Amino acid sequence: MSHNVHIRRNNRDFQFDVDDQVDLWTGGPRDSEISSEVGGKVVGGDFAAAVCYALQHPTDYPPISGGVVPGDAVAIVVDVEVPSPAEAVAGVLRALESMELSRIDVVIGESASEATRTQLRESLPQHVDLTVHSGKSRDDLRYLAANEAADPIYLNRRIVDADLVIPIEVMRKSDPLLAGSTSNAV
Repeated sequence: MSHNVHIRRNNRDFQFDVDDQVDLWTGGPRDSEISSEVGGKVVGGDFAAAVCYALQHPTDYPPISGGVVPGDAVAIVVDVEVPSPAEAVAGVLRALESMELSRIDVVIGESASEATRTQLRESLPQHVDLTVHSGKSRDDLRYLAANEAADPIYLNRRIVDADLVIPIEVMRKSDPLLAGSTSNAV
């Protein structure tokens, strides 16, 4: 099965059909580094370098360096379904390495597999903490707000206490951000 993906970049429309078994990303800013098909998967150059480049040279936003000041705390929140989470986090850490941050936390949900948790723990530099979020531990939660029924909404304290939160997630067809788009899936 394939999905139709429609994006607009630099006032140009692009549309492609993507097979469910294919991962898409580019290896960097130059056409010579654009992904190629290998073993049924679309792969590119160094994935961590591509993530780093995207954060340092975003299309419609200032670079990541414009979002922090010395002494800030950063939380990198990783969706449990992200492919290659250690490489994605490594790219974010590369983009942040020249900044004088007080704290960097990587937060992942308790539903992440033990293999994913271990891989992340082993890949992180010593100054970066891995937090496995659990909604059962009150000490690890912070009150955010109440919903319409006045039920409290809590988030992990590492996320609430951070000066900058960098989400690494998989966009799904049901994502409200895709409402009204022409994409069937991303």
